[in-house]
Amino acid sequence: MNPQRMQQLIDAYGADATRWPSAEGGRSALPIDALGRALREADALDRALDASFESMPLPLGLRARILASAPALRRTWWQELAEALGGARLAAPVFACALSLGIGLAWLLPAGGSAVDGELDNYLALAWIDPTDSEELP
Repeated sequence: MNPQRMQQLIDAYGADATRWPSAEGGRSALPIDALGRALREADALDRALDASFESMPLPLGLRARILASAPALRRTWWQELAEALGGARLAAPVFACALSLGIGLAWLLPAGGSAVDGELDNYLALAWIDPTDSEELP
């Protein structure tokens, strides 16, 4: 790693090498003397930034006031109806009923094919015959 690249890393990620990309390998490749001043300045800036992001206690009721000042969502009549009927909780029972009804109706269908299956093949073969064709049918 050359001094210019190290300076770029310090400017971008700060003095703490654990914040640097792992592919860069850390600062052990260069002597600390070469960029000691830049590291000290970056370390001071890192400490100042870390201290400034300490969580401050919010005033009581701030969240409630923010939510109260937000505009209310407009809901259509069908959204209200879906909510009254159970919303997304209604989807699973409806799906289960539709699935059982489909399986039940499929159970009532005859298992074998219809009697006209053999005739259907003949009709399909005739549908592809060209009327201007002079060949005899097999």
